[in-house]
Amino acid sequence: MSPSLLLTRRRQYGAFHEALDSLYGADRLTLAQDNMPDTANLQGLFDALADLIYKDGRFTVSQLRSKEARRVIVETANVLAEGVNTQLPTDVSDTLRYALEENTFTFSGFKTFHAMREIGLSLVAEDGNIKPFRQFKDDVKAVNDSYNVNYLRAEYQQAVGASQMAAKWVDIERDGDRYDLQYRTAQDLHVREAHRLLHGTTLPQSDPFWDKYYPPNGWGCRCTVVQVRKGKYPLSDPDLAMKRGDNCTASVKQQMFRFNPGKQMKLFPPKHPYYKTPTSDGRTVSKVASDEFVRRQRRELEAWYKSNMPTVKVGKFSAKRFDVSMPDGTVFVNKSFYKECVAKHPESDLYPVRLAYARKAHDMLAKATKLYDEPSKDHPDAVFEVWQYDGKEYRVEFKVKRNADGRFLHYMRLYKK
Repeated sequence: MSPSLLLTRRRQYGAFHEALDSLYGADRLTLAQDNMPDTANLQGLFDALADLIYKDGRFTVSQLRSKEARRVIVETANVLAEGVNTQLPTDVSDTLRYALEENTFTFSGFKTFHAMREIGLSLVAEDGNIKPFRQFKDDVKAVNDSYNVNYLRAEYQQAVGASQMAAKWVDIERDGDRYDLQYRTAQDLHVREAHRLLHGTTLPQSDPFWDKYYPPNGWGCRCTVVQVRKGKYPLSDPDLAMKRGDNCTASVKQQMFRFNPGKQMKLFPPKHPYYKTPTSDGRTVSKVASDEFVRRQRRELEAWYKSNMPTVKVGKFSAKRFDVSMPDGTVFVNKSFYKECVAKHPESDLYPVRLAYARKAHDMLAKATKLYDEPSKDHPDAVFEVWQYDGKEYRVEFKVKRNADGRFLHYMRLYKK
């Protein structure tokens, strides 16, 4: 990299940090250090990633596929997910739960990309030569302190607040317009003036105002909404409410929060500066982050069935499987079913949810209704029984393979209701 290009890139990242400091501002200081998850593991992984870049002599986007980069992405997502998991109720919809978890991986991927680019810029001295390793490590510490200490505090707090409000939106949406929604601040001396002006805004759940100004409306925002009985409070004028919201969030950093985390099922603003990357690099980041999210779901399913499948006696031998009692006999669920779920259709948007549902398959199958039998194209000695379970969010279709050895759960499909 030429000295002039190096200088230009460093100036760009100087402006990038100014933008992030302006975005997060003092808000990142409102979260005490002892409320943050332990990030010691992340620090060690970040150092290993820096060592890889130093060894290669430069940063390239292909390094995102390295085990060092993937580990940083996963651990960053783990830190953010810890905030999410403290707020999501156990009965929250599976669609929302896994969409928010995937969003932490995507956000962590783009965050790691920018940190790696800055590490690459820290390699080279002003004269164009590679810095001595000790000087390089001092510069890496500054990069780490920015991304994994200062910024991470504000981002963790955003994950906590947005997940809480996203879960709340699910309940609000379920009730529809039976109640009105009212915007409320924390009503103390720390409330931002822009948010104070929105306090008391009362509109139906279906009003477009909530698409843009449903909290949180900034880093560290403590605002909320409450459902109120129809007629208890006069409705706000929709046009005036929207205009007031627009005026209160006119700056670029405020406009970023014009989204509804429950509706869009995202924790972080879609226009966050991390997402600004060259198009081809962005595709690589998204792919690596998505792959790591899916890999996580696969590992969790594998660990679950290995730990939870009971051991049963089969003649003189033993086997690990669930024996599901059905109206017309027993269906066996063994590891081949879980492996089939992992192997099939990983490109589907419902793939992570399907892997999660696979853990409940033996319970759902026991409550399923048989639809019909169908011949097997790939297994000429078998017939497939098709069963259906109606869940709260999904219709689940099971295929049970029946042959001379017995009846075995083969696969499952999910259909959004």
